[in-house]
Amino acid sequence: MKIALSEIYKAIKEQADYVNFNNSINSLEYAKGIIEFKEKDYMKTSEFKAELEKLGYTFEDERVKNEQNLITVAWISTSGVNVIDSGYGCEVSPKLFNLITKYAATPIAEREDEPKLFNVQIVKGNWGCKPWLYRNAVNDISTSFLAVNNDLNQQWTLEQIKEYEIDDETFYKRVPVED
Repeated sequence: MKIALSEIYKAIKEQADYVNFNNSINSLEYAKGIIEFKEKDYMKTSEFKAELEKLGYTFEDERVKNEQNLITVAWISTSGVNVIDSGYGCEVSPKLFNLITKYAATPIAEREDEPKLFNVQIVKGNWGCKPWLYRNAVNDISTSFLAVNNDLNQQWTLEQIKEYEIDDETFYKRVPVED
């Protein structure tokens, strides 16, 4: 639903007798951001971090911090949708507020980019040459001495690498699959 900002401004101005007009103007700025947010798609974590960086902020360990990582301005859950703690006593710009709420409203599954794929090679052992791992027809791990390929059974996500317990970099080498 689109609402003309002039209509919101008019409504706020009409209520000026009952509230502080300057606070109402600040509310208008936040309302602009919220209305713009409703018209946009979800936000990936990588996009969120890039936009924060443009504004002079970082995001790690669920915290939005200033560039020097000295002040936390907001906490955003990475396991729940619409879960934000802004009780840090910091006023933020409407643009930052909009960015935080947009990311927080993004479903968890929609926040991450497509999973990166890897070929996994055994690098330790008495093999003569170093075999590559793949998942066979019954989803067990097998080895192949063929060169890296684009066979989906030979490609692994980080989640699969952990699940199959082939994440020890002393024994296994990950080679990113090129697009």
